[in-house]
Amino acid sequence: MAALRKYEKIAEATKSFHARLQPLNEECIAIDGQLSALDKLLNNIANMEIQVSELNSLVTSLGTYSRLPFLLRTLFRMTLRLPAFGSESRAITFVGFNQDCSMFYLYFNLQIILGCFAVGTQNGFRIYNSSPLKLIRRWDFSISEGMGVGFVEMLFRTNYLGILGGGRHPRIPSNTACVWDGINQKFILELAYSGNVRAVKLRKDRLVVVLDTAVKVYTFESAPQLLHQSDTCLNTAGLCQVSQNACNPIIAFPSTREGYVTIITSPENKDISSSAIPPPRHFQAHQNALAAMAFNADADLIATASEKGTLIRIFNTKTCTLLQELRRGTQCALITSISFDHNPVLVDDQLVHRLVVASDRNTVHIFRLNIPTSSPNSSRLSRSPQRQDSGLSGGLLKLSIFPNVSTVRIQVDIDCKFICVFNPDNPDCIIVLGADGTYCKYQYTWSGAVTKEQSINILDFCNEEFDL
Repeated sequence: MAALRKYEKIAEATKSFHARLQPLNEECIAIDGQLSALDKLLNNIANMEIQVSELNSLVTSLGTYSRLPFLLRTLFRMTLRLPAFGSESRAITFVGFNQDCSMFYLYFNLQIILGCFAVGTQNGFRIYNSSPLKLIRRWDFSISEGMGVGFVEMLFRTNYLGILGGGRHPRIPSNTACVWDGINQKFILELAYSGNVRAVKLRKDRLVVVLDTAVKVYTFESAPQLLHQSDTCLNTAGLCQVSQNACNPIIAFPSTREGYVTIITSPENKDISSSAIPPPRHFQAHQNALAAMAFNADADLIATASEKGTLIRIFNTKTCTLLQELRRGTQCALITSISFDHNPVLVDDQLVHRLVVASDRNTVHIFRLNIPTSSPNSSRLSRSPQRQDSGLSGGLLKLSIFPNVSTVRIQVDIDCKFICVFNPDNPDCIIVLGADGTYCKYQYTWSGAVTKEQSINILDFCNEEFDL
């Protein structure tokens, strides 16, 4: 009897256990159904990407966009606005300004030459004219080979572009730097490394590759030769400035110590002996890690900002002397771009240079600079006893107790990071490019009056003959 009661208790416990398992089993069946639905959704998305790629190829084969039938134009416009699964809702992965409009890059994981800028997308990249806004060229890659472009470096209006992969399906591995020939429409150079490549910088005779903790300088030819390499502190933003001035062929990047800048000279003439090349110059720009830097057109000035983002400092690149300190604000901000003007403007009967600064606080600050770039003061600065030809400087020189504040402040109504430059066609106008494709022009006066002249999203049109 005792054994029978024991077996009955075991049977009741087993029955109770099965009763508890039943809801769990039903939940497992429901989860399995949801996983099947998710798998089907992912397959549909993959098929949609293939169809979009095929449609883009069809559009390219049909020729100029303006000659397409209305229905196909509508469908094509829809493909450009498809949300990106698992990332940004827009197709843009990169925007940046270049050379004649000052080099600035903005990553999302827009580049301008004089009147042009490049945009990296999830399926290739495009070149636009900046003013008037116009699509000049576009390159779309197939999904089978990888499509995404995360960085584009233009070399003025030449056919050579530095390219890095990006997006969901990168066209290039993250450890590879490439040069694209726009005429022959193919990659002509590929350099692979053990770590990630953060930027590629071009000069007519130099190719500069920026890694996480190093900068490598090569000759720009079919078989690049390594001329110089320097270690840096962690530089995931790919900070590096390359002078396009043949009379001042310098390159600037972060030093091994945070807040410090290194400047090297890389002359074009290969016959110049190493003893005739100035040694690397190192100086402290900020107490915190660098967030942005920019040369002026002659590369005799460099502007820097730190991760704190409250001050912008301007140094003489030959003497490493602090020339002017500019205050963006008192609250910390991420500086997304710094850009010098192209030519001085007349203000109060004086020719002055300007600096424009963008930050993630949706503001643009325009500063009037009190720095003569070609005057007797320049030679005086070159003989300054504070010159640092080599070695890390002992400390940061404080120029003034009260830094200069911005003359013009513009509130930008873009809900994303953006960069900006002075419009090369109009000295009293700036161009703003946002991470979501927003393109804006703002007209300003030194009294502080600001007018938005134009606002459009570059993804809303793709007609090579469509001007704005």
